[in-house]
Amino acid sequence: MHVKTEKRSLPDNRRRFLVTGAAGFIGRHLVESLLCAGHSVRVLIRNPGRAEGMAGTEIFKGDLTVPESLEGIEVGIDTVIHCAGLLGKWGVPETALYDVNVLGSTHLLRRFIEKGLHRFVYISAGGVTGPVTEAPVDEAYPCRPKTAYEKTKCLAEQKILSLSGQNGVSSLVVRPTFVYGPDDPHKLSLFRAIKNRRFAFIGNRHSFVTPVYIDDLVIGILLALENGSPGEIYIIGGRKPVTKQVLVETIAAALKVKCTRVSVPGRPAWLCALGLEIMGRMLHFEPPLTRSRVSMMSDNYGYSVKKAMQALRYRPKFEIKQGIQKTVDGYQKAGLL
Repeated sequence: MHVKTEKRSLPDNRRRFLVTGAAGFIGRHLVESLLCAGHSVRVLIRNPGRAEGMAGTEIFKGDLTVPESLEGIEVGIDTVIHCAGLLGKWGVPETALYDVNVLGSTHLLRRFIEKGLHRFVYISAGGVTGPVTEAPVDEAYPCRPKTAYEKTKCLAEQKILSLSGQNGVSSLVVRPTFVYGPDDPHKLSLFRAIKNRRFAFIGNRHSFVTPVYIDDLVIGILLALENGSPGEIYIIGGRKPVTKQVLVETIAAALKVKCTRVSVPGRPAWLCALGLEIMGRMLHFEPPLTRSRVSMMSDNYGYSVKKAMQALRYRPKFEIKQGIQKTVDGYQKAGLL
């Protein structure tokens, strides 16, 4: 399901882009923006069945983990936005995450060495820092990734910036924070749980998260593309972090339901999740609660966008109340809530 977003502008100079991960939530919105601005867009697709709805793009069939399948992907391309990545879902082995997120990213970058590339933008994740002890933190905060997904995204950042520096490729990293929007499939379960009164706070409900509406994120990525400096990392998020309680209360208000007061202490929730994970492996089912979800709900993930505001002239437009309402309206219009 793709809900059309507002048209976004780009500078007048037209380019020939490669976008990976174009079938994903962020990738779809980026491709739409680039096409609306008149750019030429090639998309890397591993599964041709996911190319549906990509009218106006040039489809390149390939697999990041198979270097030979990428032969020729660089021809005629002057700008790359690398969004593709494997998410840390239940049951995905760490080796698979490494193969896609780390090796796959370097395979792609190597295709563009000495090809006169204008810019290579790697879309990472805010969570590469791991849980933070204070909030908000910026790009200088030392990364201590906690999950396998965060570890591989962090390592991919390092590999890309190192390889780019050694070979004169103009690369930079964008770290999106907690992204949401009307057609985001990943946050839908949270909205449904709150609507159906099946949501409970875990651990510290006053821990931070930094929501960013999809339109603001796309603008931030494009500003990094135009105004960012090679070798730099930019956090792109909302105007300021909010507590988990504020986030949930805002969603509940948009859904016109009462916000839950139920709260589960962090340590018992972590032990419960561990037990469910063990049972899930033994009995081959996906546990309803995992340790990574407990961390996401209870730990601090508050970030500062000061660097992006100063260096990129990034100005997020959507306050959380406005963005959440647009998201709820979109889900409801699509019959998902």
